[in-house]
Amino acid sequence: MTGVSSCSLRVSVILMLGGYGALEAGFSLFVVNNLHLSIHVIGIFFFTNTMTIVLTQLVVVNLINRHSRTRVLAFGAVL
Repeated sequence: MTGVSSCSLRVSVILMLGGYGALEAGFSLFVVNNLHLSIHVIGIFFFTNTMTIVLTQLVVVNLINRHSRTRVLAFGAVL
């Protein structure tokens, strides 16, 4: 890896990890304090988010299995 791409990869990982953690922590506070919803709603939101990710991954894996690895990687690179 070149120096620039290695540095940008490190910065991207740090921002991704820090940003996701901040989103998860801040979301609960926002729902309870600003929207005045029950804490049970937070659980429903997280459950829905998790199930959406899992079900989408299952569909994508089934679609990917129909194509060659090279074609799938090329498509992912274009995205």
